Amino acid sequence: MATEREIRQRYDQAHRDDCAGKYDEALEGYLYYLDHSDGPVRLSYTLQSIMTLSGVLPAAREALEARRDRCEERILSGSGDWREIHDFTSFNKYLDEKERSLALLDRLSNADNAHPELYLKLLDGLWELVAEQGHYEKLSPIIEKEAKSIASFLAAYHIRWNFKTEGSHEYSRDLALLRNQLLKAILAYQVLIALRKDGIAEKLARWIIKCDPSGDANALLNAAAAKAGRRCE
Repeated sequence: MATEREIRQRYDQAHRDDCAGKYDEALEGYLYYLDHSDGPVRLSYTLQSIMTLSGVLPAAREALEARRDRCEERILSGSGDWREIHDFTSFNKYLDEKERSLALLDRLSNADNAHPELYLKLLDGLWELVAEQGHYEKLSPIIEKEAKSIASFLAAYHIRWNFKTEGSHEYSRDLALLRNQLLKAILAYQVLIALRKDGIAEKLARWIIKCDPSGDANALLNAAAAKAGRRCE
């Protein structure tokens, strides 16, 4: 069995083949990495590279669609786990077929669903998309957990920030990560306000204000509350 280092070497070779115009070899290497690795770029740069290849090699998209379809079959059969749910939603994201993820969520939400735990796992992976569509009630079972997770990140970030050197690579990387988490936090706040979970919404809002480097937190919170049909108190 190949080691993670050997698997990563296949990815690096695929990238070199891609740059050299050896598209068939590149696709083979990317797919090998996708199928065998648990590395951090598996569901980001790898999928992006495969979809870029699909512009000159239609088989690249077809390979990703086939893997997506197999994930869906396993999820519907009840044999899927969190990895397959994460794969399924990530494949749809890069295939630009997010509606496919939402369609599966609807299928799993019906009263005859024999695997409610898979529905909740899929909902957990799609909560931002569901929130953006304004389906707040669907998120009632999980939004407090999501909010607490985001607040925990913001709290840890606030502590680490005091040890950062402005202008460093680490500073820039963490600032980008913070901005992404703040966007998620604002969206979670919007859902909480819509569901009238005001206590945890207020706690999350405090962390958003404390960690927002732009100083626009109050305006963003008010805008989120307005979208949810409420006014910030």
